[in-house]
Amino acid sequence: MKDSVHDNGGFIGRVADYTATDSYTSGSQNKKNTGVWSLDADYLNAELASLALDIDATYGTTYLREFTSFPSPTFGSGSGGQGKIDSTFIIDMSFSTTDTGCILDQGGNANGTYVGMLSGGNLRLAVSGAVSGVSNEISATTTDMSVYAGVAGQLIVTIDYQNHIQCWWNDSINGINQIISVDFNGDGDWAGTNSAQVGQGSNVTNGESEAAFTGTITRYREITTYVDTSNFIASGALPFNLGLSSWYDATDITTLFTDAAKTTAVTTNGDRVGCWADKSINGYDMTQTTSSKRPTYDTTTMTQNSLSFSGTTGTSDSLQNSTSKSTYNLFAVVQSSAAASKVLFGFDIADSKYIHYDDGNIVYNAPPDKSYNSVSNSYDGLGDGNPHILTIDLLNFVQRDFIQYLQASPSQTDGTTSGTYIGRRHNSSGEEEFEGNIVELLSYNRKLTSSEIAQVEDYLNNKHSLGLTR
Repeated sequence: MKDSVHDNGGFIGRVADYTATDSYTSGSQNKKNTGVWSLDADYLNAELASLALDIDATYGTTYLREFTSFPSPTFGSGSGGQGKIDSTFIIDMSFSTTDTGCILDQGGNANGTYVGMLSGGNLRLAVSGAVSGVSNEISATTTDMSVYAGVAGQLIVTIDYQNHIQCWWNDSINGINQIISVDFNGDGDWAGTNSAQVGQGSNVTNGESEAAFTGTITRYREITTYVDTSNFIASGALPFNLGLSSWYDATDITTLFTDAAKTTAVTTNGDRVGCWADKSINGYDMTQTTSSKRPTYDTTTMTQNSLSFSGTTGTSDSLQNSTSKSTYNLFAVVQSSAAASKVLFGFDIADSKYIHYDDGNIVYNAPPDKSYNSVSNSYDGLGDGNPHILTIDLLNFVQRDFIQYLQASPSQTDGTTSGTYIGRRHNSSGEEEFEGNIVELLSYNRKLTSSEIAQVEDYLNNKHSLGLTR
């Protein structure tokens, strides 16, 4: 990331936790339900306090072993089950991008699990055992987690020994986020009966570094329990919020108003929507001051409540926000029966910067350059009357329902814009406006990893009961 979390805009979203509520009251004003999103300390602190996964509520307080001094002494690996047992290791820690060394060593060269840090804030997971799809049962994965550098949190290494091993990062600012996942082939003997150690290696897997971890570890807890953290995504909570620039959710009627000033709430099917309030902390509300061009609140077309856009050329429904912002990744759940070319989203004040689709393809032309990047007509479009997840990476690709559309060598290096539109591009006279429904829209001001993209898509798929499979 080029900027800090604060400089990039909002990072507050509805993320996985057990104690989050739908509102926070300060004095007599319920700020979330009135559409007001401010940075005053009491509101911000209350939101931050509920972001992280509650470790005790999730895993309990009975541990197989616990350490508070590091490097720890050596102990038996495999959690007492020779590596054929569900286990979770919770490591309270912090790190910088210059820290390196072994965080957790479970087992040895033949059967073992190694978690360490490489320079640059890169997490290293090496597994020697029954690794799915790997003939010699050895897997090593490195993932950049530098965005969490300098923040105290928990590295959660959790093992469903017949299915997979996963690493998650959990803290009070960024919430719970998956870092790495490696599949097992059915009897993942992930440790054997060798020695284990925390904060330093003693008999590490496949030549990984045994050097002591140079970051800070304050607590280690080992539990013979596996909790499927991905289930929190299915509950309707955002999987993560780091870099969340804007979030529009038509299923949350408290974010919809009949006027641009947000003085009158939407209540009934067919109400015109003059403001679709941003659920991120940035307050990038999408508005329409002309009443005849406002989309309508629709409770019947899709399985979830949505906004309906008429698609009438020159006078169609649309929303806009004029604030300059960065957009790298965009996700939308949309439905349309229109086969003709229609503009979904517009960027900046230039007519050449927009995303639109035909019945047979999606055309993508995004900031800051003006190259025309289109996809092959051999791919299915959106105008089939069914709901779809549209995933847009402004630097690389567009995909529909998890299937990636190839691009014509996009050369974008940033996504900075000076305004965004829903339902049309900047052209004030109007052309090819969107005809259909949108139920949810999210944008991020940093480039997401492939794992993060999949998590957002899964969140949308589960929340809106789309039934899509990868």
